[in-house]
Amino acid sequence: RGTLTWDTGDPTFGVTANFELVLLWPLDREKTPSYILNVTASDGVFTATTRVNVLVIDVNDERHRCLHPIYNVSILENQSPGYLVTTVLTSDPDLETNLIYRLSGLGSEKFSIDNHGEVRLRHFLDRETSSGYLLEATALDPTHPDWLCTSRIQMKIEDVNDNSPSFTINNETITMTEDAVVGMIVTKLQVLDFDEGENRQVHYTLVDSAGLFNVSSDTGILSLIQPLQSSPGSVHYVTAKVSDHGRPSLTSLTTLQAIVLGMNDDPPLLVSGAYHVSVSEDTPVFTSLLDIKAFSDDVERKFNVIYTILEGNGHGEFDVDKRTGALSTCKTLDFESRQVYQLLILATSVGDSSLTSYVSVNVTVLDANDNPPIFKITRYTLQIREDVEVGQMILKVDADDVDSGRNGLVLFSLDEISRRYFGIDSLSGVLMVGSHLDRENIARHDVLVLATDQGIPALSSTATVTIDVLDVNDNPPIFLHPNATAVLQADRLPGWAVFHFAVSDADQLDQSSFTPLSFHLTSGNEKEMFRVDPDGTLRTTDKLSVRLGDSFKLTIKVEDGGRLPVLHSSTWIYIKVVEPSKHPPSIVPLWVWVGVYE
Repeated sequence: RGTLTWDTGDPTFGVTANFELVLLWPLDREKTPSYILNVTASDGVFTATTRVNVLVIDVNDERHRCLHPIYNVSILENQSPGYLVTTVLTSDPDLETNLIYRLSGLGSEKFSIDNHGEVRLRHFLDRETSSGYLLEATALDPTHPDWLCTSRIQMKIEDVNDNSPSFTINNETITMTEDAVVGMIVTKLQVLDFDEGENRQVHYTLVDSAGLFNVSSDTGILSLIQPLQSSPGSVHYVTAKVSDHGRPSLTSLTTLQAIVLGMNDDPPLLVSGAYHVSVSEDTPVFTSLLDIKAFSDDVERKFNVIYTILEGNGHGEFDVDKRTGALSTCKTLDFESRQVYQLLILATSVGDSSLTSYVSVNVTVLDANDNPPIFKITRYTLQIREDVEVGQMILKVDADDVDSGRNGLVLFSLDEISRRYFGIDSLSGVLMVGSHLDRENIARHDVLVLATDQGIPALSSTATVTIDVLDVNDNPPIFLHPNATAVLQADRLPGWAVFHFAVSDADQLDQSSFTPLSFHLTSGNEKEMFRVDPDGTLRTTDKLSVRLGDSFKLTIKVEDGGRLPVLHSSTWIYIKVVEPSKHPPSIVPLWVWVGVYE
């Protein structure tokens, strides 16, 4: 039986002397799912051909990836359990994926995620308890525990009108003297509503006022609109209603008792009908606000006056000097807790007969910039691919400032270094990619986000966003020694190592999904006298002879084994074939003269 030579038509396969079809190169179903081989056998005279169909069966050898680094979603707080929040999308080149998804983060127990990446509500939500959630969805491959990817889910819980406004003081009792003047401020109604936006805005009405009172729909200030004409000890009942602006509107009722106090028949003790004063919340304790002065029309009457706060003093924030009538603060005020105080102060004369009078003092607390913005989360960690598009939103940071007006207006900014690569919307806090990223240059960015209010002086706080840049296959393998020359004697046996091609690749080596570099002879090897091993070693496949050619110029291409697209580069090598040496080398005596100068 003569010696047969075989040709499969594809360098991936070969045939052994025992007629076995064998692999010469690794398979990759994701690149080539099947082969059609025309296998030819030849004895030098005759040939025979057969066709072999090779179907590559998939194995779990490709790492999955998460398609989006962050999802921003909004959910109404009245959504029912089972509601689909979002779907975490992944990509896996393998035919079958058996990924497991897990949720983590504060409040993750209120949500569930199935093996399709669908995130659903597990429990009812309450925006007044938590206005948002930042969760991390992790997709794991159970057969490769170290293969995982993560996406962040930033949820904003939208308000629904599920909280009625409630009066801070219910069934309040107020007092007025029988000579109370029309227009006098009686009290100020105050309510709390834990909803937000329009659901939190309220207006006031009177259901029953006995025709004596009016309430400001915006401020809740209750004032007298008719003379009392009531005897001392009389009681007037006022029913007030507060309604929010939600749809549907929610309401609450309260009933006030207005007790009429008598006046002494002696010449009256007079006090200005009402005082109004504004004070900043950062005013030092024991600061004097105003002086209350009582007097009588009877200029011959000599008396001393004692001043007392009867009602409206909350937790004792104010004090009035009993002798001088000086009203001052005695505790630190807090605009965020209470903005208005309606004080009722009694002036009583000390003398032959006791004279009394009442005065209303309206104290308005003004906001001061005493609260810095506070980030809901002070440290973020996320991953983005280095080929992410410029302008792509990657995260939304959130900070609250409990101050009001410009003191509570928060603007976001980045530190100088971070601004080279990222940008942020100053109002919304949306962080975006500002320039092209390059993992090979900077693999991790620590972005410092600054939240600053617009008060004077401005207050600020910071949060850190750590961004790991994920590698993509954007660098071809490079020959370290391109365009080489080699000299080879013709008598070398097949398999002789002619040259080793050293190659580098700037992309990150992922051992879990790494495919070796592949080398190919693309030209100059028409006689198939050479081959390149997977490690880059160029070898002969047969004995060379000057007869067959005294020189070869081979072009070699190297391809990386990274994710698609496959990248490559090429080089050439010039090989000079020389006859083997017929004479061994010999050493000839060598005379060396060395001269040395002083």
